[in-house]
Amino acid sequence: MATGRRFEITEEQLLSNANFDEIEVPQDYIGTLSSVEDYDAGDERTPKPGWKWTFIVEGLPFTEWTSFSTASRWKIVQLIEGMGGELSEGLNDIDPDSYVGTEVGVTINWDPPDNKWDGIETRYKRIERFFPLAELEDLEALLEEDGAPLEGTPDESGMEEDPVGPDEVEVL
Repeated sequence: MATGRRFEITEEQLLSNANFDEIEVPQDYIGTLSSVEDYDAGDERTPKPGWKWTFIVEGLPFTEWTSFSTASRWKIVQLIEGMGGELSEGLNDIDPDSYVGTEVGVTINWDPPDNKWDGIETRYKRIERFFPLAELEDLEALLEEDGAPLEGTPDESGMEEDPVGPDEVEVL
């Protein structure tokens, strides 16, 4: 027999019930920073402080942890610059809460296949990298200029692209 409990359920937890199968990988998306929290992955003797970032991508929460260690600061730089922040060599004051609500380009991909939890291989979708939204817009512009007309736009002959696939016949 189980004992009933009272739990507080957050909006992010409710969103996590959405379907991650609909996220195609690898692919670039727009993410929005919904929250940042302090966290410590260490213990009293060996603290390992950092920030826990939660981004909403296609209505689904993705979490990224950044450590304050010297070897891990590259990820903080990637995040801040991806969200439009400017950093310089030397000391920088970073207020992560000031970025809540900011959009950023993200590449979603599978977690590396060698990731194991209690000896069991796990595979899940995660944010692989962060980049400025301008890069995503540049890519869309490049695709438009690449000669491949976007759906519903006239091709070089002036005719609109046929919405019926090449192997399909449209019955009139």
